[in-house]
Amino acid sequence: MKAPDIVETQCAQHPHPADVETWAHDAEQNNFSVLAAILQNYEANDLYTAELTRRLRAESAAPRVVVTCLKVGVVKTRIRRGFPLWMKVLVPLLMDPLLGQQPQEVAEAAMALLVGAPAEDVAGMLFSKVRHLRRLTPTQTARTEGQCRQLWDLSEQLAFPASTTFRHGTACS
Repeated sequence: MKAPDIVETQCAQHPHPADVETWAHDAEQNNFSVLAAILQNYEANDLYTAELTRRLRAESAAPRVVVTCLKVGVVKTRIRRGFPLWMKVLVPLLMDPLLGQQPQEVAEAAMALLVGAPAEDVAGMLFSKVRHLRRLTPTQTARTEGQCRQLWDLSEQLAFPASTTFRHGTACS
């Protein structure tokens, strides 16, 4: 089987379990801090990876597309221009010397997953590239099918409100 067609990338793993109901409430209230949003994004990608993999496998025993998630640490890119002031100061001073990576290092890890690994070895898996590429154990939440489905359903509701017609496999109109 060929290598995966989709590799999600995100910042380093966080240890907090997802609470989809809290996410929905925070989204409705527009109640996000930078760190809270980043931490929720980490866990959401775990859940999306698990749910999309489950859905692809339900459609076919050997799906044509497989998904894996690559969590990266501190990457030295121009995204920092949009950081809040405190992050503009602390990240280069504290994080870069310990964990900072060049974009090329992260790209090499992504390419290793895309073209260097058999798809059945990485489908639905989580990987980290902070200093070295390594496989992660999914959080307990990512193993809970109900949480995965709950976040998927919430995302569909937000992306495709009741006034929008959406059918599986088609674009919304």
